[in-house]
Amino acid sequence: MKRLFRRKWIIGVLGAALALAIAGSAWAATGSGTQAPVSSATTAATTASASSTGSIAPALKAFLNSKAGRQLKAELSQSKKNTKLNQKRLQSILNLVKAKMTPADQAQLAQLLAQVASERQGAQQAKTNLKNSTSELRTLIDKYLLPAGAGGPSTTSG
Repeated sequence: MKRLFRRKWIIGVLGAALALAIAGSAWAATGSGTQAPVSSATTAATTASASSTGSIAPALKAFLNSKAGRQLKAELSQSKKNTKLNQKRLQSILNLVKAKMTPADQAQLAQLLAQVASERQGAQQAKTNLKNSTSELRTLIDKYLLPAGAGGPSTTSG
């Protein structure tokens, strides 16, 4: 503790660095404040164009061809290999344990493995249903975010 108080200037420098880091991240998150206000029509047009797959595809292809994209592909490939290796390890461990089990425990293990597989399949189906429902919800909301002249419904009665 004495050594720390002999170098008091380190505390000041660390405090200043921390303050600058917080201020920099706050500034980056909020922007410079010099941007013009965005109209609702521009926001709707941007939302509509961003939601279409065609406008995202070129940017995604460019990213995947960049150095960071290639690195991400390599990491995903390695992750898949690790997952397959872990599954093989789990299977070999199960086989070793199963060899030591009594027939009653083997039957219970088989039943539990079947239950896990069934629940996993149900979770996958629920995930697909949720994805479809969210897509329908997004489509319905997007219909009302578009300006009236650009395919959105008119809100005036006449």
